[in-house]
Amino acid sequence: MLQRYLEIRQYISKIAIPAIVKTEKNEVELLCSKLADLDSVTKALQREDITLHETRVLFNSIIEEYPETRDRLAPDSSLVLNPDFENAIVRIQSGRMS
Repeated sequence: MLQRYLEIRQYISKIAIPAIVKTEKNEVELLCSKLADLDSVTKALQREDITLHETRVLFNSIIEEYPETRDRLAPDSSLVLNPDFENAIVRIQSGRMS
């Protein structure tokens, strides 16, 4: 819906409906940008050949950009059932076996 708004916003001001204020337009643009970032990560996570290491790299990039996601995406999150095992697999796949 937001993407559709961005596509038709130039025509909105030409019809007789209240125009969205500039701050709202900026918020919509920012939100669409964030959603596009997250959509690309979501698509990458759906690859059949994605490794745990690649997943961790993606999650770390999301945590860096959106710190509020740390509680759910961090390697030590309560959602991770066996953090030691997962961290060991990531180290093996990344070549950091020391």
